[in-house]
Amino acid sequence: MRDLSGNIRNLRDEADGGWIIRNYQIVNQAKMDEMAKKEADRALAAQAPSLAVVSSVAPDERNAKPWKIEELEKRIDSQDAKLDAILAALSPKRKKK
Repeated sequence: MRDLSGNIRNLRDEADGGWIIRNYQIVNQAKMDEMAKKEADRALAAQAPSLAVVSSVAPDERNAKPWKIEELEKRIDSQDAKLDAILAALSPKRKKK
């Protein structure tokens, strides 16, 4: 219950703890602190989208590393050559059996 000025006159939590504020006097300080912390968390959560950090680097620039791609292609080509050599070495043995 609030008065005409918006001040809390009575605040009762039926489910947990009973009276929190009675006749403008805080009766349960722990519960009041808990409610204040929840309210501060809600205010911070409401500001989160506007406070989000945006990267100044474009996504293409951030993910593209041409030298790594070229290096990876060279490694794959060398592995293909090694596999071809292994298969060539194994194939005559299979025909002899």
